[in-house]
Amino acid sequence: MKSFFAIPIEETASDQASCVAPMKRFSEREFRVLARTVVLCCGMIFLQGCAANPIFSPRVMDGVDEVFDVDAWWKTPNALAGRKVELGGQIVQGDVKNGETFLVVTQLPIVDQLVYESFEIHRPVKQYGIYYRATIDPKWLVPGNHMMVVGFISQARSVLVSGTQKTIPFVTAECLHVWKSAGTPPVLPLAEAKKFESLEHVTYCTSGY
Repeated sequence: MKSFFAIPIEETASDQASCVAPMKRFSEREFRVLARTVVLCCGMIFLQGCAANPIFSPRVMDGVDEVFDVDAWWKTPNALAGRKVELGGQIVQGDVKNGETFLVVTQLPIVDQLVYESFEIHRPVKQYGIYYRATIDPKWLVPGNHMMVVGFISQARSVLVSGTQKTIPFVTAECLHVWKSAGTPPVLPLAEAKKFESLEHVTYCTSGY
């Protein structure tokens, strides 16, 4: 039969003081910072859990370039034609003509299957175009709506954006996911997941998917 021995350790007053003293050094302001840090960490864990449900199916995502360099695409938009990519953005303008849909979008990063506008505060505005070989209900093409697209890089095109003619990179879309987010204010990353959960959203895919 095994026996267990508990060895008492005498704790001196100086030992107790050394353990308690650090807590006494926290000012009210420092405590608030610590509390916010704890909330931030918990929030990041929560967001990782939200990423369990991908926007697009594995079939749609098959072949997507996981390390696609957006900056290189802007510098040489035609050099990467044919590359399959996933991009995020916010709609600038949209138009439906002859059963086809054309979009101009401001590029935004994708993190944990969400499109983060708050990450773009200090970054230059970059736009790209989307060509979709089918009709999308115009109610989803409202400027300000957030979206994600999976498709293939195509040749750059000259388009009229807010009265100015410009040449921008283009993607031929296989699937698009749009959130009806126009008019909603930018939020901090920790609130982004909850914001998107409450929004109406839709997915469009070509007949191949």
